[in-house]
This record gives sequence, C-alpha cells and structure tokens, in this order.
Amino acid sequence: MTRREYSRKMLSPVIGYLCRIVRRSTLSMILVSIFLTLFCTFHLVFTSRFHNLPMKQIDLNTYDWSFRCRNCSLMGKATVPGDIYMDLFRERLIPEPLYGNNDQQLRWVAENDWIYETTFRLDRIWKEVDDYRMYKAVVLSIEGLDTISIVYLN
Repeated sequence: MTRREYSRKMLSPVIGYLCRIVRRSTLSMILVSIFLTLFCTFHLVFTSRFHNLPMKQIDLNTYDWSFRCRNCSLMGKATVPGDIYMDLFRERLIPEPLYGNNDQQLRWVAENDWIYETTFRLDRIWKEVDDYRMYKAVVLSIEGLDTISIVYLN
C-alpha cells in the first residue's frame, strides 16, 4: 500500500464524519461565524484604542524573579524568559534535564505547581516620566506563558 492510498484510507472516515457534522449543524456554524465576527470586531476596536495612546514600555525581564514550588519546599532565583527545568538546574536542585534518562526521573517537576514572582511599582516607574498623566491605561502584555497560568497583581 502506497503512502497516498494509506492516507486516503485513514482520512476518508474522518472527512465523512466532518461533513455529516457540518450538514447537521448548519445553524451552529452560522452562530459560530457570527460570534467570531463580533469577537474580531470587538478586538480590533478595543486594541485600536490603545494603539493611539502614548506608550511607555517596561521590561519586566530586568527585574529580580524568583520561583517556588506550591506543593514542596523548593525555591530559588529565576530567569525570565526561561523555564522551570533550567531554573532548577541552575540552582543545582536537579541534574541536567536533557542528559540520559533524566527526563524520566524529572517528571515530578511537571506534576507540581510553580510560582514565579517579582515586584514592581508603577508609581515609581511613572516618576521617571515627565508627565505620567498622559497615560490613560496600563496594558500588561505577557508573552511566553505555557499551558495553564494564573497571573496575580497586587
């Protein structure tokens, strides 16, 4: 059996199933389309309001970050951007994660909840700006969060 024949054999039931769902749920597809249209419109209007405002960017990567385990007593200095495996390795709390079978021994790391913390104060940052009153909003943009994350302020 060639690769093409194998692909057809494997995909034909999936494609047939998807076609049946689309035929049955034409109304739901229309509703989803309306929702996506409204969501995209709202997103464009909302973000365009912030693009016209004067902006000062604060790089939180330069602040002192720390990590701690919610379920155990491990803690240490963190590097942001980064990941928990490299932070634990830098603190000499685990062996090299990518060496040998260490990844199997370190599965407990993924099973725990990890907290990354830093402190920053907007009032001190704004004192550096000549006229902080011209800033109408604060937008917290966090890139690189992986999987499930909760962000707390204050």
